[in-house]
Amino acid sequence: MTTINDIGDLVKILQERPEWRATISNLLLGDDLLNLPRQLALFIEATNENFRQMTESIQALTDHARQTDENFRRMSESIQALTDHARQTDENFRRMSESIQALTDHARQTDENFRQVNENLQALNDHARQTDENFRQVNENLQALNDHARRTDEHARRSDGRLNRLEGRVGNLEGKGYEQSIINRVLFRAERRFSLDNPVIAMSQFLQKTPELNRLIARAIQSGTATDEELDDLHESDIIISDDQNRHIVVEVSLTVDNSDIERAARRANIMAAISGAESMPALATDNIPEPQQTLAESRGVAVFIIPNR
Repeated sequence: MTTINDIGDLVKILQERPEWRATISNLLLGDDLLNLPRQLALFIEATNENFRQMTESIQALTDHARQTDENFRRMSESIQALTDHARQTDENFRRMSESIQALTDHARQTDENFRQVNENLQALNDHARQTDENFRQVNENLQALNDHARRTDEHARRSDGRLNRLEGRVGNLEGKGYEQSIINRVLFRAERRFSLDNPVIAMSQFLQKTPELNRLIARAIQSGTATDEELDDLHESDIIISDDQNRHIVVEVSLTVDNSDIERAARRANIMAAISGAESMPALATDNIPEPQQTLAESRGVAVFIIPNR
């Protein structure tokens, strides 16, 4: 048996007896050092897991960064769209301002037209007074002619002709004065009756036709939608009202309605419907309508506005 006297002997014995090495190692190293490889393996495994999770987090952050870039791109596009919309809004406001200015200019022209109409009406009133004076002189002459039997019949016949013409002129003057005085009331009545959207006087005997009505008439002439006779008839309408929905009201004005007024309103409304391709309603504006004509108007679908002659 080998005796151990120094470290060399111990090394020699361990070389000769390998199975002793594990026992000696356990005694020398202790449990902590012996467990170190297993703990190191666990640490490496945990480290690898942490690296895997960190890699996944980095990938998630990368994806989030891409999504953030996409969101910024879309936001930039939205901002550009808003900028373009703001420019368009500014342009729309500019055009609206120009339209308002045009309407203001049109209103001034309308005021001037009304002033001229009033002057014309004053001239007509003066003419009517002169006509009354002429009537007085004619009556005096007729009284003097009563002394001459033979000549009286001839002069009476001629005078009656003059009287009829003068009465017709005076009646026309009175009718025109009535028509001019009720235009705004007719517009208001039509707006309420037919629920019109922003209605305007498209044509009357005292105002110029609107550009929109002129375009409809020009298109009708070009396309042959209406004959020259029908367009001439439409031009004789007393009042035409139009609104923003391309609806139209054709109004005949008469102090006392007869059957011909009703027929004209219905006929001219049909012409207006033909050239506009839109709804067109006939109407009467009057101070008085007899019961038979009221019944006829209802049967023909002609609206009646009773507006007193003030």
